[in-house]
Formats: sequence, C-alpha cells, structure tokens
Amino acid sequence: MLHEDYLVRQIDVMVKYLAETVFKNKKKTYNITAEKYFEINGAGKNVLYLYDLADQGEINLAENILYDKIDEERSLELFEVGVDFYVYLNSKDDDFLESNDFSRQEIYDGLEDLQKIYGLL
Repeated sequence: MLHEDYLVRQIDVMVKYLAETVFKNKKKTYNITAEKYFEINGAGKNVLYLYDLADQGEINLAENILYDKIDEERSLELFEVGVDFYVYLNSKDDDFLESNDFSRQEIYDGLEDLQKIYGLL
C-alpha cells in the first residue's frame, strides 16, 4: 500500500512537470457526451477511445494501440494523448488496475517510456 501511494505521488509529480514544461499548463478536458463522440477528431477522439478500452478492462490493448500510433506519427499531440491516458489510468483504484493486469508501476514506466521516445529523458 505504501509503495502504491508513493507511485501515485511520483506519477502526479511527473505529470505536473510535463504540464509545466512541455504543455505550458494547457488543460484539456475530454468529458464529451456519447452523442458528441463521433463529432470530434484528432487527439480528443484518440483519448476517448483509449479511455473506453481501459474502462472495458483492455488496458494493455489500449497501451499497445497508443504506441502503435506513436510509431506511425511521433507528434506532440500523440505525446499529450499518452500522458492523458496514463493520468486517466492513475485515477483508477488499485483493485481495478489489478483485476485488469495492470499496475501503478506500469503507469509510471509508461510515462517514462513516453518521455524517452520524445527525447525528454
């Protein structure tokens, strides 16, 4: 439990750092109703798709799709999608993550991997 709490704080610190340095504190909100889902494009649609997969317990599939997209197009927009995805996962409780074969350590590692891919680490 202590280790998990530590990782939650470390993830929060990492995300705050990225928000301040890379995204210049831009805050995006993706709370979009189902009716509006198909009207959005780009990053918002990617984020919502990954959220949906995660909510269905397909976290590893969502993560694989994210990295496949990044391999195709290494854009700042996809970097932001990745960060948003891991922040969303970090908001889930430990039971949800564990029951879907994912961990806080994997969230932390995913954020580090994104930073490595984009040359920030």
